[in-house]
Amino acid sequence: MTLSIVSTCTLGEYIESKLANLVTGIWKPTSSELEDLLDHLTECAPCQIVLGVYVAAQRDGEEAEKSPQNVIDAVLSLLVTTIHETHFQNDVGPYIEVFQAHGEEAARKQFPMLAVHLERCKECQINIEEACTMLREAEEAGIIELFPIGIY
Repeated sequence: MTLSIVSTCTLGEYIESKLANLVTGIWKPTSSELEDLLDHLTECAPCQIVLGVYVAAQRDGEEAEKSPQNVIDAVLSLLVTTIHETHFQNDVGPYIEVFQAHGEEAARKQFPMLAVHLERCKECQINIEEACTMLREAEEAGIIELFPIGIY
């Protein structure tokens, strides 16, 4: 299986072959190489997608039992953590503001990718619910005053 990410990733075919070789067990990265790969994956959404596709295909295929599952699982775990810390966290504050001011439908409409993520991720759902509860309680106690969006 090959996927073309050459036009969207500055490392192109080089990184694609590394990802394929990692998933199939051909490439066994050193700690330093794994760190470099993770650094790249934190910034490159196309490579994140390619890695996900390769892992899904590998897990579904006959070779799944032969693959270095612990390395794949470690990379995926770190990648999931990084995605939570970077991609979606940038939208959480504004999402909560829109949610508080205009309701869930408006927030979902303005932040569709985060909304899709929230449908699948219980941890992020809980974090946003807790943040909304905390803000509402702080406002009710007179500790803060929430302003409608556009008045700041």
